[in-house]
Amino acid sequence: MVMPRLPPEIWQDIFYYLVAEQAALAAVCLVSRDWYQAAVALLYHEPQIDSLHGLEKFAANLAPRNAASIKVLMLNKRETKAYVTDSVLQDIASAYRQHTTGTRTIPAPIQLMSLDLGGCSHVTDVGLVPLLALAGGNLTDVILNQCPISNLALVTLAAHSPNLRCLSLWRNFQLAPGCLLPFRHHRLHTLDLIGCHWLNHDVIRNELALFGSLRSLRLVDCDGVAASLVTLANILVGVEVLEITLLWETCDAEIANIVRAWRSVKVLRMHWTLAGEETVRAISEGMTSLEELDLRWCENIKEEMVRKWLDRVKLMRLDSGTLLRCKKL
Repeated sequence: MVMPRLPPEIWQDIFYYLVAEQAALAAVCLVSRDWYQAAVALLYHEPQIDSLHGLEKFAANLAPRNAASIKVLMLNKRETKAYVTDSVLQDIASAYRQHTTGTRTIPAPIQLMSLDLGGCSHVTDVGLVPLLALAGGNLTDVILNQCPISNLALVTLAAHSPNLRCLSLWRNFQLAPGCLLPFRHHRLHTLDLIGCHWLNHDVIRNELALFGSLRSLRLVDCDGVAASLVTLANILVGVEVLEITLLWETCDAEIANIVRAWRSVKVLRMHWTLAGEETVRAISEGMTSLEELDLRWCENIKEEMVRKWLDRVKLMRLDSGTLLRCKKL
């Protein structure tokens, strides 16, 4: 059977429906040279790496032309994240380096937009900094949860990724105050600072207050900064999603003050806190725009208390996952 001679763009549109099927796309690449040219870029848009063998093979054999096609690089899967090391990132960075310097013609632009290294606890500045410097130009979403990196990695990210919008630094214990300052000219929309013990009053006043573009803010396990959070609300007026959980030393009255300050948010998550009736009353009286409320595992909040004060919230979570659907606004 003779295959019809269609333009590569048409074949690529057809093969686009196989993006989620890596094995099928790989098979397509072996059919003919025309199909290879049309499908290979799609094959590398979002590589599916779910085994140690696959990770090693991907890093060691990544061709420079294929590296430029990667849009989403997720190395955080349970099966592989323990094996993601500086050596793996250096191999990937080497492919990017060859792409930009190993040709006499103008290289195709690097398309990497999302990088997820969440849980890759063996990644340090040694592997991450070169990768960010070479491939960070179009990054918009970066997850570096639990990576033992220093402020240098974030300086590099800020310098090479002007379009960054979402940054997650979940439990990055080796970072220090000042690590957010390099992003002061970025228009960050989402910032995740779960379990960042370096988050103190000075960081909130001098660093977080610079991000007026924020729409989503997660501050978990940050006892002792309630007063600064109240002040911050007057600056970050565009925040619509706020998460302040795991507050075991912040009393009900302090949490209520935080709620009153952030009264314009649409989504409020406060599980594992000492919030009580005063907080519930503050939510009822002041948060007129609230659409979703998460009060799971707040032992001082009872269902009857919530039903008494809250009747406008569209979606509410209580106890260990109880879902209440209240009447709509």
